[in-house]
Amino acid sequence: MLMKLLASTLDFICKLGLQVGGSKSRGLSLLEVDREASRAWFCDFTKIRGRLALEMLLDPRKGREMELAELLRTGRS
Repeated sequence: MLMKLLASTLDFICKLGLQVGGSKSRGLSLLEVDREASRAWFCDFTKIRGRLALEMLLDPRKGREMELAELLRTGRS
């Protein structure tokens, strides 16, 4: 359910060409979603526990890298 919500939100942002954030001095700065350039790392915490789960929390790039289009397809199924 959460994956579907994330995929739908990213798809909506991409379709409308929205930018999220933009206040460079606070938070995570500016988020721009581009279907070709954006990358995602999927960290499945329902299957991973212990040290690897902690490492993924600290560095999500330890998860499975995927293109945004793949994330959107995965989230809808």
